[in-house]
Amino acid sequence: TKQTIKHSKLLKKYRNNKNIKFVPLKSVAKLLDENFFDRENLVKSLQKQIKTKKVNNVVLGCTHYYFLKNEIQNVIGHKVTFYDAIDGVLKRCETFLVQGENVGKTKIELTKPCENLEKTAKLILEN
Repeated sequence: TKQTIKHSKLLKKYRNNKNIKFVPLKSVAKLLDENFFDRENLVKSLQKQIKTKKVNNVVLGCTHYYFLKNEIQNVIGHKVTFYDAIDGVLKRCETFLVQGENVGKTKIELTKPCENLEKTAKLILEN
């Protein structure tokens, strides 16, 4: 997202590297929130925004983008390496639970298996 890039440590470190391009995906997180299971409009948005196919690595800087690996991969069209923040999200969820903060009653259903997400869901539901 624009905010992720604005506050990104990666951007500060690599802003002068001409081989790295930071691409904020506009409205993608919102589109995912609005309709998680029907992603047709979201894919159209990705196709318009990801104009270059010369990509080797993708950093999924927004937590929403973790759920869009397949769609992003399909738009790029060739094998790329993804880097995401899911481990950091998992650790943050664990700190909420360890610190006893109220995270409420949440029902989580995963449409695709993911060890880290399943672990997070289990932690939340058990506590």
